Amino acid sequence: MKPVRTPSLVFGLAALCLLTVMFGHGLYQSHRQRMADSQELTDKLARALEEHTQHSFQAIDGTLRTTIAHLRSLRETGQDADALAHGILKANLATMTHARQLAILGPDGRVRHHAGRPDPAPVNLADRDFFKAQVEQDAGLFIGAPAISRNNSAWFIGASRRLTTVDGRFDGVLVAIVEPQRFRAFYKALHPGERGAVTLLRLDGALIVNEPFEEEMLSRSYADIPLFRKHLPEAPVGRFRQIASTDGVERTYSYRRVEGLPLVVVIGSAVQDTLGDWWIDARRQAVVWLLCVAGLGALAAVALRHGMERARALHALAESEERYRLIADNASDAIFRTRLDGTRLYVSPSVTAVLGYTPEELMRTPRIEFIHPDEREEVFHTLHSRLAVSGRVVLPFRAVRKDGRVIWTETAVSLIVDPPSGQKEWIAALRDVSERKGIETELLEAKRQAEQAARVKSDFLATMSHEIRTPMNGVVGFANLLLETPLSPEQERFATHVRDAGRSLMTVINDILDFSRLEAGRLELREAPFAPRPLVESCGAIVRLAAEEKGLALHLDVADDVPERLLGDPDRIRQILLNLLGNAVKFTEAGSVTVRVTRQAERGAEPRVVLSVTDTGPGIPEDKQPLLFQKFGQIDRSHGGTGLGLAISRQLAEIMGGGIGVTSRTGVGSTFWFTLPLREPPAGNEAAEAPRAASATGTGRILVVEDLAMNRELVTRLLTLAGHAVVCAEDGAQAVEAMRRERFDLVLMDVHMPVMDGLEATRAIRALPGPAARTPILALTASALPDEVAGYRAAGMEGSITKPVDKALLLDTVARYVRATAPTEDTAV
Repeated sequence: MKPVRTPSLVFGLAALCLLTVMFGHGLYQSHRQRMADSQELTDKLARALEEHTQHSFQAIDGTLRTTIAHLRSLRETGQDADALAHGILKANLATMTHARQLAILGPDGRVRHHAGRPDPAPVNLADRDFFKAQVEQDAGLFIGAPAISRNNSAWFIGASRRLTTVDGRFDGVLVAIVEPQRFRAFYKALHPGERGAVTLLRLDGALIVNEPFEEEMLSRSYADIPLFRKHLPEAPVGRFRQIASTDGVERTYSYRRVEGLPLVVVIGSAVQDTLGDWWIDARRQAVVWLLCVAGLGALAAVALRHGMERARALHALAESEERYRLIADNASDAIFRTRLDGTRLYVSPSVTAVLGYTPEELMRTPRIEFIHPDEREEVFHTLHSRLAVSGRVVLPFRAVRKDGRVIWTETAVSLIVDPPSGQKEWIAALRDVSERKGIETELLEAKRQAEQAARVKSDFLATMSHEIRTPMNGVVGFANLLLETPLSPEQERFATHVRDAGRSLMTVINDILDFSRLEAGRLELREAPFAPRPLVESCGAIVRLAAEEKGLALHLDVADDVPERLLGDPDRIRQILLNLLGNAVKFTEAGSVTVRVTRQAERGAEPRVVLSVTDTGPGIPEDKQPLLFQKFGQIDRSHGGTGLGLAISRQLAEIMGGGIGVTSRTGVGSTFWFTLPLREPPAGNEAAEAPRAASATGTGRILVVEDLAMNRELVTRLLTLAGHAVVCAEDGAQAVEAMRRERFDLVLMDVHMPVMDGLEATRAIRALPGPAARTPILALTASALPDEVAGYRAAGMEGSITKPVDKALLLDTVARYVRATAPTEDTAV
C-alpha cells in the first residue's frame, strides 16, 4: 500500500473542513430563519388577536352604554324604568354575540333584573369582583376575572358598568355575562402550533381566557411574571422567549396591550414545534457530513435528497405562513358611515380585503348592493325596527363579494348624531365570519356524532344488562329457594352470600344502566298521581330489616301540610329516597336514621316538597363533600358500591326540576336532602299508584313461555309452591299451539326466544278465535327500558315483570291477573 501523500491528505482534510463549515453555517442560517419566520408569524397572530379582543369588548361595552343610556332616559322622562327593564335587557342581549346574560344588580349586589325570566331569583353577587370594583367609584368598563356560575358550574366573565341615580348616587351595576368559549373558538382558529398557547390577561395579572383551557390556571395571579414586571413597562408591544412555569414548554411569545382596554394578549409558539423539522434536517445533514468521508459520490446523492426534502419543508412552511397570513389580514373590519337616506360618507380601505370592492366603488353604489338578494328585505326591516328601539344592533347576514363569492358577515350598526350637522347617521363595522360559521357547523356535526356514540353506548349497555340479568335471574332466584329449604348453618351462610352477591351485582348493573340512559338523554319520566306517605313507608320497609340487624332506630315523619296526593314520577322519587336511605343505613353503626317529608313555600315561588334523610353516622369532612355527587366519587370504598348512586340521584332530581344537597359535621352525622316542585293533581283526578294486591288464595292455570331451562324451572317452582298449575313452552311457536289446545288464566311470556320471539307470539295469540285471544299476557324479560315496555304493550301485552324475578312481586302480580280473569271466564261459560 502506498503511503498517503501529504498534499492529498491536506486537500482532503481541507475539503472536509470546508464542507463542515458550510454545513455548520447552513444549519445556523436555517435555524435563524426558522425562528425569525415563526416570530414574524406569531407577531401577526398577536395583531389579529388584539383586533378581535378590542372589537369584542368594545361591542360589549357599546351594548352596556346603550342600555344605561336607555334606562337613564326612561327615568328622566318620568317613566317606570324597573317595569321596562326586563324588555330592554332582553332586546339588547339579542344583539350581543359573546354574552349569554345581561343583568342589573342592585346596590346590595342582588339581581334586580335580567334578560331571562321577568321575575329573577334574588341571587346575591356582591362578592364578585365586577360588582365590588364599581361600588366606591366609577371604574368604567370593568372586566372581571373568570368565575364559576352558581347555577350551572360553567365558567364566565363579568363585564360591568356602574349605575347611578339621577343625583349621582351609586344605584347598582349593569353586568354582561360573557362566555369564554366564544373567545376560545377564535383562539383555536389561530392555531399557533401543536404546543402553542393563547392567553388574554388583565393588566393586574388576572387571567381572563386561555387556550388550551386549563381550569387550575384561572385561580392564579400572574402579576409577578416577567411580562408584567419587565416587558410591559418597557413597551406596550413586544417579544420575549421563556420556559412556561405551567407546563415546562419553551416558547417564543408576542404580546400586545389592547388599545383602550386594561388587557394584554399573549400568543406563544413552542420552540419544539418551530424547530421540529429543523432538528430532522440537522440530523440528516450530520449524516451527509459523515458520508462525505466515504466518498464524493455518496455525498452528491445524499445532498440531492437533502435538498429536495428541504425544498418540500420550505414549501410547506410557506403554505402554512400564507394560511396564517389570511387569518390575520381578514381580522380587520370594514367601516361604513352612512346617512339615513343611504348616502355613504365614508368607507374604510379594509373593505377591499373583506368584500373585494374598493372604497370608491362602494361610495357610488346603493347601500344594500353587496347584501345577498335573499336577505336584503329582512336585513333592511330588522335594521330599522331594532335601531328605533335600542340605537344599536348586530346583524349576521350573507354578503356577495365583488368576485361573486358568497360569505357570512357580522355587522354592528349604531345610530349616532353627527355633532357638526346634527344629522343622524349610521356607523357600521362589517367583518367576515365565514370561518367561524364553518367552525360552528363542524361543532354541530361533532355534537351529532357524540350523541350518536352515546346512543350506541346506551344500546350496548342495555344489551349487556339483558344478557347479565337473564343468568342472574337463576342465581338470585335459586339462592332464595335454597334458603327456604332446611340447611345447615354453614350452608345457609353460603347461600346467603350467593344471594347478597347477586343483589349487589344487580345494583351495579342498574346504576350503570341508569347512568348510561341519563348521559344519552334517553331516561324518560312519567307523571302520575301518587300518595307520598305510602311511598315513604314502602321505602322504610325495604331497609328496616337491615337497620334492625345493626340495632338502628328508623323513624318516618311526613308533615301534616304535605298533600295526600302529589303529581310526579313516583318510581324515580322512590329510587332517590332508597339510595339516600340505603347509604344512611350502610354507613351508620349506631343511633338512628330519620326520614322527613315537609312542604316548603316561598313568596312568589312554586311550592316544593323537601325529602331529607338524617343519620347519626360518622359525618363527612367538609373538603370531601364536593366529591359526593360526582361520577364514581366515593369517599369510603370499604363498603363497596359503584360511586354512581348519588350522581344518578343528582341528575334525576335536576331532571325533575329540583335539587339535591348535603349538610354534615364530622362525628355528628349527616343530612341528605332533595327538593322537587311537586304539585297536587287536578280536582277530580283521584287516580294514584296501583297498590300491590295482597296475596290471593285463588289459584289458576298459567302458561310459562321461556327458552332457558333454568328460568323455566325457577318460575315453575315459585308458582307451583303458591298452588298454581303450570304448563311450560320453550318458544313462541309452542306457546301459540298450547293456547289453541288449552285454556289458561295467564301467560308469562319471555321476549327473546328462538323460532318465534315473544312479541310475534303475542300478536299470533291475539289473532286466535274465542277466549284465548283475551287471555292476559305479561312479558317476563330482562329488557325493561321504557321504549321496550311500550313495545310490549303495542304488541298486545298487559304489562311486564323484570328479571331477576322478585318472588313477592311475581306472586302478587299473578294473583291479581288470575282474580281478574276468573269472573270473565265464569260469565263466558
